[in-house]
Amino acid sequence: MHWERDGATAVVWRKLGTTQMFYSQHSVPGEWSTPREVGGGGGTSTAPEIDEGIVVWRGIRDDNHLWYTRRTGPGTWQPQAVVCGAGGTSTKPALGTGRVVWKGISGDPHLWESRFSAEPGGVCRS
Repeated sequence: MHWERDGATAVVWRKLGTTQMFYSQHSVPGEWSTPREVGGGGGTSTAPEIDEGIVVWRGIRDDNHLWYTRRTGPGTWQPQAVVCGAGGTSTKPALGTGRVVWKGISGDPHLWESRFSAEPGGVCRS
């Protein structure tokens, strides 16, 4: 869950029994928007994270990559891309203040970090 600057609340979740991710927003005052699929068909086997319009998730099943997308407008998202510097993870990442942190793949106990730039392309830097 994330609180937008305008006071709206944004949530992202994995649909039960699937790998699909959905997004909805609650405006103040207002109601929840119609859930929309996130990131052009990306999927996850863990819960996705959202912060400031960026969604980060671990890939499906044996896909240990960290993926992200950035919201570009109401109901629209950049194409999904692999988080730069991310060698992989065995669990879901943590996201906040433009940074993503993750544990390495099985056998790698280290914590890793990457930062998202404010550039429109959503380029990240390790």
